[in-house]
Amino acid sequence: MNNKIFRRTFLGLLAAAVLPAEQNFAVITQADNPRSITRIQLKRALLGQEAHWPGGGKITVVLGPSGDPGRIAVLKEYAGITESELYKIIMHLNFTGQGELAPITAASFTSVMQAVRSKPGAVGVVPLSSLNPTVKKIEIE
Repeated sequence: MNNKIFRRTFLGLLAAAVLPAEQNFAVITQADNPRSITRIQLKRALLGQEAHWPGGGKITVVLGPSGDPGRIAVLKEYAGITESELYKIIMHLNFTGQGELAPITAASFTSVMQAVRSKPGAVGVVPLSSLNPTVKKIEIE
């Protein structure tokens, strides 16, 4: 492999690995949900623990497909886990009858936005380039 191409590829991958997820991805919700979510609320929801909006509604997380770089970055940055650890959490929640607490996996970012629009209290993670007026970006406090 050409050294110059290798160096550019390596530096690109390194930059992608260290960029915070919120620079490339947005956490979205329905227009009538609050404008922000705390890191703790998001972490609890990603880990399948009870997480609620200030008004009491349950927070449900909708993630893109397994292996997606944004999904991996959000899991790492906000929950401190890998995809394999998420899989174990989901298996445990299902085994103990608490599967409704587990994050939902959607097949595409379009599906993430559709699920967020149709599920009260849902938050999703999508690339900034996928944002549209049917959902709103929320801030992570």
